[in-house]
Amino acid sequence: MARKPKATALPERDEIVQEARARFEHAQEVWGPIYKRCREDMRFSDPTDPKQWPDDAIRERTNSEGGPRPCFVFDQTSQFVRQVINTARRNKPALNFLPVDDDSDPELAEVLKGLARQTEYQSRADVAYITALEQATRGGIGFFRLCLKETKGKLKGQQTADIKRVVDFESVYVDPDFQEPDGSDMEWGFVEEDMPRAKFTKKWPDAKVIDWDDAGWFTKDTVRVVEYYRIVEDGEKKRCEHFMLSGEDVLESTVVPSSYVPIFPVLGNESWDDGERNLAGCIRLARDPQIAYNYERNSAIEAVAIGPKAPWLAPIEATEGHENEWAQANRGNIPVLHWNSIDDQGNQIQPPSRIQPAGMAAGWMGLEERSKADIQAALGGFESGVGNNPNSQSGRAVIALQDRQDVGTYHYIDNLALSISHCGRVLTEVWPTIYDREQVLRIIGEDDDPEFVRVDPKQKTGYAEVRGPDGKKVVSINPSVGTFDVRATTGPAFQTRQSEAAAEIGEFVNGDPQMLAMFGDVLVKLRNYPEAEKLARRFKAMLPPQVQQAEEAEDGQQQLPPQVMQILQQAQQEIQGLQQQLQEAQSGMQSEQLRAQVQATIAQGHEETARYIAELNAQAAADREAMKDDRDRDINELKAWLQITLQKLQPPPQLAGEVAKDMGESA
Repeated sequence: MARKPKATALPERDEIVQEARARFEHAQEVWGPIYKRCREDMRFSDPTDPKQWPDDAIRERTNSEGGPRPCFVFDQTSQFVRQVINTARRNKPALNFLPVDDDSDPELAEVLKGLARQTEYQSRADVAYITALEQATRGGIGFFRLCLKETKGKLKGQQTADIKRVVDFESVYVDPDFQEPDGSDMEWGFVEEDMPRAKFTKKWPDAKVIDWDDAGWFTKDTVRVVEYYRIVEDGEKKRCEHFMLSGEDVLESTVVPSSYVPIFPVLGNESWDDGERNLAGCIRLARDPQIAYNYERNSAIEAVAIGPKAPWLAPIEATEGHENEWAQANRGNIPVLHWNSIDDQGNQIQPPSRIQPAGMAAGWMGLEERSKADIQAALGGFESGVGNNPNSQSGRAVIALQDRQDVGTYHYIDNLALSISHCGRVLTEVWPTIYDREQVLRIIGEDDDPEFVRVDPKQKTGYAEVRGPDGKKVVSINPSVGTFDVRATTGPAFQTRQSEAAAEIGEFVNGDPQMLAMFGDVLVKLRNYPEAEKLARRFKAMLPPQVQQAEEAEDGQQQLPPQVMQILQQAQQEIQGLQQQLQEAQSGMQSEQLRAQVQATIAQGHEETARYIAELNAQAAADREAMKDDRDRDINELKAWLQITLQKLQPPPQLAGEVAKDMGESA
């Protein structure tokens, strides 16, 4: 188990603080310009309040001589960012563990998958993953992290792994010299936290409140503390040390049972120029066309707003006496406009006529469409990819465009999968340390059904099936046995694949309704109806006998071998015949003949049974080296069936009594 927080000796404390300060300043110097550009992209594409107008343009348009000019925002970027994020929600990366050596049990790998799902479920890791992905997609970089926290349970001091999200990527400063996209080669890292001063003094009452080189670590109401991770080599092994630092003090120190820094970057678009890293999300290239689009839309609105509003042409005599009505003609919904049709001399007056206003210039519309196309090209997305089909294209063409968009943005999801894979490697190092006592753990299956396994750190094998106190089979694991590679795969969630499978089987059954008798139980389970299990059991009961036998054999249920079945059937027939003969013997049959028949039947049964047992033993001896424990159990169960057979071969009590009586009389 990881060490508890402890105090650090004064000389060592000073060395740690000095080392941390030097590394923190170096990280700020390198990451500062990168974070600044990423933050601008984040603000530009903020779905709650996008900042898409330059400050000087806002000042100029607000203080215009002719009055304020519009600065509306017509954001075209958020829908494509949401498409990437929600695609990741539907195709969640899942951790897979692959055995490396002979000590690594494939069945333990399956259990570790369930334990990883339990860790993610308990930590709400989906939130951490999606937050990091959104920041990487919009700004260029995001983070999530792995922490150890003490649980409140029966085992005092028991720790558990907790995958946490990083809300603000600018609170993380890691080793800028890492090269791997998942950060697996970083040597150190910092995570900042602004802690309320009251909480700080309560948690560390003896700590000094000293500023960190005027870096703003302390304010009036908050204290900025920093978590400092560093990799230390101990011979051929590496360990990760963790320190909680204030402005001058080492508040806590622990050891993370891992050879990696448990901070996981998720990168967007990465490039290197003369040894310097450049990071950007999908927004960086879309900013200019989006700004142009906003200008064009606002200019078009201005052109329409300042243009004449469908004025009226009318002789003065025609509106004389009705001036108020005509003054409101373009301001309200007036149902009737009165006018004078005859002047004072009785002459006909020309009726008022309306002039059509100037429409929007075609040039503005062309510019807007070109800017939208530029935005889509920069984002790698198309309108059909977000559900729009403006050109009424065929379904096949729309699917092709959607697939093209997924390919154009898939590297964001793939970078997330790389970081999750690295997190899985850290978990394989953490689990043996935090689960170092016998206990029962919950794991989550692929279908989200919970199961329970027993952890036995003294177990020599990684995976074993043992009998519990109630006699039921229990899975027992030792996560410290074996080595595993970890890879995160992306694909549809289990519920999605379940629905797709149900739809395909349903179509198959619709084509041939008779196949419902073969697939009914599976189809009902996939449909996940209320009372689906009950319906599935009923369908399964109606399956043909040969299918039921195959299902039972696949599920591991023991079946009576055909040879034993034949022996039992023959024995039952013989016993029935002997009972009939007993009745005949009571009416005058010779007892000696009856006794001989009974002995012959019993001897024949013993001979056949012994021969079958000998065959089983011979086969077991030949295959003993390749057999496993479950095969041995099968043999024992077969022997138990044979003992039952021998018992049934014994003559009925009434017949046995008659034979004994006759033998006594003959003696």
